[in-house]
Amino acid sequence: MPRNGQGQYSKPPNTTAQPNTTIKSAVFNAVVDDLVVDANTARPITAGGTGGVTVEAARSGLELDKKVVYAEKSANYTAVDADNNAIHRFTAAATLTIDPAANLGANWHYTSISSGGLLTIDPNGSEKINGASSLILNPGDTALILRTGIAGSEFFAIVQTSAVDPWAFCPVGAYVALDDGVVGIVAPPKDRAYRYVELTAGLTGSGAYNESILTSETVGGSSPLITATAVVSLTGSPLDGKTIRLINTERRVLRAGSAGTLQDDAMQTFTSTFELRKLGGGESIFGGTSGGFSLNVGGGSGASRVNIGLGGSLSTDALNFVLANASVRTDTETRARNIGVKYYRRIK
Repeated sequence: MPRNGQGQYSKPPNTTAQPNTTIKSAVFNAVVDDLVVDANTARPITAGGTGGVTVEAARSGLELDKKVVYAEKSANYTAVDADNNAIHRFTAAATLTIDPAANLGANWHYTSISSGGLLTIDPNGSEKINGASSLILNPGDTALILRTGIAGSEFFAIVQTSAVDPWAFCPVGAYVALDDGVVGIVAPPKDRAYRYVELTAGLTGSGAYNESILTSETVGGSSPLITATAVVSLTGSPLDGKTIRLINTERRVLRAGSAGTLQDDAMQTFTSTFELRKLGGGESIFGGTSGGFSLNVGGGSGASRVNIGLGGSLSTDALNFVLANASVRTDTETRARNIGVKYYRRIK
């Protein structure tokens, strides 16, 4: 069939009829047969065709995507080359494995929607997605996954969240105070890619907030000097294997300064002296003392004394008062005026 490399059609050579001459059947049939063959052959794109005789060939020739195919998944699934341009909604927590990038076509892309729990996207072997070995979608998140063709960064995902999640914006390690005793105020969710721990002892049992993320919990001492600690046990957490303080149980407050430094309650030392004078050899006007008071016989300064009365010299006693020694508590702890809140800490 006489089409050139650019797909342009030319009639067979030596088939142009001359005026007032007989048209030979062989020449005529050659032209007609050529046109029939051309009409039944995939027309090149340059001639207004698709370049293919199948849907796949036409789509490839025109560099078009296949039609969008939507499906729902309720279990683990492996995305393959045939899933190009597919949209899959996962209605339960699952793992989405991606076939090796080498098995996928150029510019392969796939959309996954997390709808019923955490969706873990896990490329094959050592291949990466967004520079990591896996990507976790929270419920309501959607990810458009693209095959990049770049070794070491085989897949790139554009993630869209259904709503702004304020809990996702706190840095790992941050403390968050929450008055969750008020109706409508709830604790950070436990089913997201991030994770918080409630800094309260006794919440590691089945169904409890800290289930499976804390180990080696210890509580000791007595109020107001209770100590409570636990060890984080959560893969992927920077705090995994580290001991944290359960400050809700300890009733410990946070203080700016040297991070991690622990201090128990204390009062600043306050000392004052009250001098009373007496005649030498005379009895002190004070009897016994207690608490923050102590009697220092003859321990006064004697400054500007005036000798009055008969005989003997003038003696000065000192009545000392040390506030730190006084019994001034009305409860079992020293504290400022306060309102109770519950502390959470982000650990992943």
